[in-house]
Amino acid sequence: MEKSIFFRFPIRVKRDHSFDLLRERMENYGIHIRKGVDRMLHSDLGNVNDYSKADLIFRETVSLPIYPSMNLSDVVRVVDKLKKSLSG
Repeated sequence: MEKSIFFRFPIRVKRDHSFDLLRERMENYGIHIRKGVDRMLHSDLGNVNDYSKADLIFRETVSLPIYPSMNLSDVVRVVDKLKKSLSG
């Protein structure tokens, strides 16, 4: 039987937003978010190929907290605060 390691829960936020501002707003609620990955490897390698779609997804991906002891009220709180943070 396979089980999740509950490491990250990435979502794609398809709207113009500043990740730093979104992170600050969420941290004001005591919720820590991250990017889906820390950085894109192709940019570190100086690769000149076109990875514009990967770059777009990187910019639009937010990793929400997830952990084994997280209960339904925690999930509802994260979703509620995310909605509030995105709306302004």
